[in-house]
Amino acid sequence: MNFIDSFKRLEKLCSELYGNKHGISFYIDEMKGIADGEERVSGWNADLKKLKHCRWVRNKIVHEPGCTEENMCGPDDSRWLQDFHSRILAQNDPLSMYRKGKKQNSGNVLLYLILCFMGIAALLVYACLF
Repeated sequence: MNFIDSFKRLEKLCSELYGNKHGISFYIDEMKGIADGEERVSGWNADLKKLKHCRWVRNKIVHEPGCTEENMCGPDDSRWLQDFHSRILAQNDPLSMYRKGKKQNSGNVLLYLILCFMGIAALLVYACLF
């Protein structure tokens, strides 16, 4: 699959998932709006940089005379877009991984609070018995 077709395919998926006709730009904006993404998700900045690069290449090819796939990108760009598409479907993309981490962390906090409460209750029972 060539670069433009790979880009269109990813754009369609992101548009459908996020309900925005500019799906990849929306995805990029979501990533840019998360301050602690790089701390929580390995490869966050690299993926963001590559998405922005691919969007830039796509815009050059579509809007600039003389810019073509042949002189603007290599086969690795197309493969990366296809891989990123698969990662979104498998929920291994940066935004999915970030959400999973946030959900797990909130579960850990709840567990910690429950254990603290149980510890306090046990101490109170012990104190009342003795």
